[in-house]
Amino acid sequence: MFKGKEEKEMERKIRIRKSKSVVQSYIMKLEQLQKRVFGQGKEYAKLGEQKMVRSQASKYLALESRVHQAKKLLLLMEEAEIQRELNSMSYRKLDAEEPYKKDNIYNNIGENTHRRPDKQKWYETAPNTYNQVAIPPDHIQSPQRGKGVQ
Repeated sequence: MFKGKEEKEMERKIRIRKSKSVVQSYIMKLEQLQKRVFGQGKEYAKLGEQKMVRSQASKYLALESRVHQAKKLLLLMEEAEIQRELNSMSYRKLDAEEPYKKDNIYNNIGENTHRRPDKQKWYETAPNTYNQVAIPPDHIQSPQRGKGVQ
């Protein structure tokens, strides 16, 4: 039901390997088809059929474009796999002495390479001066006069 990290990683690698093999077989089939189209174009050229030669040439170029796209896809898949491997190896490994200790990789600001540089400007300001508001010590509280009894 629940899979561990290693099992998920193995399944991911198997899926990548299968998809690569599918793309590689697709490239091989396209190249074989391209050879057949080229051979047919040569035969039409021997027969003097210019219209069919042009048709075969356009098919050949279309197949060439598909081969190029498939090879580019294969390279992108390999690049993504390499990047994933680099990311998995870039994290710090736990010490052998304390294997269960959680490592804080951001304990020093200089170690956090993903943090944006601090570009905030600091301006010197005058210190805040507050006017003291209080009742003077010789103050005598007098009752307030109101409209009531005088």
